[in-house]
Amino acid sequence: MAFRLNGGMLGADTPTACTVVRSGSTLAVFFAVDMTDPKTVTVPDEVVTAQIAKLEKMAGK
Repeated sequence: MAFRLNGGMLGADTPTACTVVRSGSTLAVFFAVDMTDPKTVTVPDEVVTAQIAKLEKMAGK
C-alpha cells in the first residue's frame, strides 16, 4: 500500500510519501520527504525491494 501525507515542519508544507509492505508477520513502513520538490517525492521501488529482501533473509524466508 502506498499513500501521501501533507504535514508541516518548521512552518513549511512537508509532503511525505509512504509505502507499507507486509511480509509474513512483519509489517514495514518506508517513507520519504522532499521539501525541495514536493510533486516528485517518492519511495523508490528499488529501496523497498532491497530492504524487504534483507528482512526476509533475516527471518529465514
